[in-house]
Amino acid sequence: MSKKYIIINFNRFGDIFQSAHLISSIKESNPHSQVHYITFKENLKALNILNNVDEVHTIDRKKITAFFSNAIYSDGLAFNELEQSLSRVRVGNHDQIINYSNDRLSTYLASYLSEGEENYNGIRFSSINTVEYSSDTAILFNDIETSYAPTPFNFNDCYHKLLGLTQAQSSDAIIFNSEHDNKAKEGLELLRLSKRSDQGNGLIVGIQVTSSTPSKDISHGSLIGLIGQLQDNPRTIPVLLVSPAASEKEKVDELNAYFSNELISIESDFSALPSVLKNLDLLVTPDTSVKHLADLTQTLCIEVSQGESPFLKQGTIGTRNYILTSEPSQRAYTKHIKEKQCITDEDIFSACIELLKLDGDVSYNKETIIYRPLKLNGGTYYMPIKGEINNRFELRRFFSRTIIEKNYFDYFNQNSFMKMISVFDETEIKEFIRDEQESVGKVMKDLLATLRSLIQLQENNKNASGFISSLEQLISNAFHSELSAVSVLDFRARIEAITSSDLKTNLKETESLLYALKGQLKNTLTILQHATTKSEIKSNTRRQEDSL
Repeated sequence: MSKKYIIINFNRFGDIFQSAHLISSIKESNPHSQVHYITFKENLKALNILNNVDEVHTIDRKKITAFFSNAIYSDGLAFNELEQSLSRVRVGNHDQIINYSNDRLSTYLASYLSEGEENYNGIRFSSINTVEYSSDTAILFNDIETSYAPTPFNFNDCYHKLLGLTQAQSSDAIIFNSEHDNKAKEGLELLRLSKRSDQGNGLIVGIQVTSSTPSKDISHGSLIGLIGQLQDNPRTIPVLLVSPAASEKEKVDELNAYFSNELISIESDFSALPSVLKNLDLLVTPDTSVKHLADLTQTLCIEVSQGESPFLKQGTIGTRNYILTSEPSQRAYTKHIKEKQCITDEDIFSACIELLKLDGDVSYNKETIIYRPLKLNGGTYYMPIKGEINNRFELRRFFSRTIIEKNYFDYFNQNSFMKMISVFDETEIKEFIRDEQESVGKVMKDLLATLRSLIQLQENNKNASGFISSLEQLISNAFHSELSAVSVLDFRARIEAITSSDLKTNLKETESLLYALKGQLKNTLTILQHATTKSEIKSNTRRQEDSL
């Protein structure tokens, strides 16, 4: 009997498309497996174009909410509707449940479906409503990635690590409609010929004009400036992408009116959009589901990351692509805070010129940083390549990734490590290492104080307040940005997951976790010392070369 994977995902379209990478990897690793998908009914339009999904189970959120919110209906109707939605889901002992969205609903459902079994991936609730983790990677995904600002791993990598899978190399994640393929190819090729020059046919730049949140959108002024520059360029042809939604059409109409109704726009739903994307030469988009779909169609892409767009967690993963953002350590990543948008139409146009390899002046605003996805140790790493880069922030991102790989996966590639840190100034590296060593030393003192107070508590229950105070002081280090926060976040997650109601057992487990934290902090110091030694060797070698 083939293994069945049950993916629970109640997030929106972008996350649905992102999950296609994981589905492809499952099928490549286990060709005879089945993939079942549980999601909201309104997500069907996105799921219908995913390849390799064997069965979809939908929950009608609107109907269930109506039953609960309307006093004339019994709440039992809502539960009956939910039960009926899941009636076809049958879980065997060897099936794997994947909590993809990791929200409260998906976690309750994962708990229900995996009750009495260990066949879940991600998190679920225990019988006393504490969080249970399927693995160390689940802690990384849910407690470190969501709390540690430098965000060393892309979410897509975390999903693969949860299941021990390697990213699939196949390109069959999306279902293409042959009729839409032919129409898109024929229509866009004719458009290219309309701007033919001695350098070749025109190049089509698709522009996604809206996202789900206004704070992430490219501003109206920047869109006008970008479209104008693309029109003026002898090779590029701007094309506006729009869904059937009335709000998007209205914005496209407004832009078109500015350009005397001369703009070309393509309206398409999810069934036709893949065909459009794969026939573009370049896509310019804010953080939208279209970006994730472009990754699946291998479309060259410029992602304009603003507002709440968390590109370090869920940015484009195509290694040819650009991500334009303001300095990430200064961004709020929330829709409740209005920020000045520093990315200009000149920035975006310059990125277009570079990626399309066209002649022209390239000029970027000094506040704009450009990142490019890089494949590092089998996963995606966002490498800053242009702009006024915050080197300390970037050092923390890289070192924290290295520390996690060592602590969680027992992996440390010396050559890759040295190649990455070699791009930083030696003085900056030394200052960074010194400060981080001091931070680890402080956390070590807090840890030892907590161990002492724990021993005192085990000897006399009256010492409980001292232990609680020491523990709180230790855990407070999780809210800092230093490298030591990564290990403390891990410790905090494991402490909160303790389920025993017996005080003696809890104290014993806490003691064990404190020693594990000590081991992680020692690994951090070892990696920092390794970098110090290599930096000194490099510095001495350079001095010897200068003397010659």
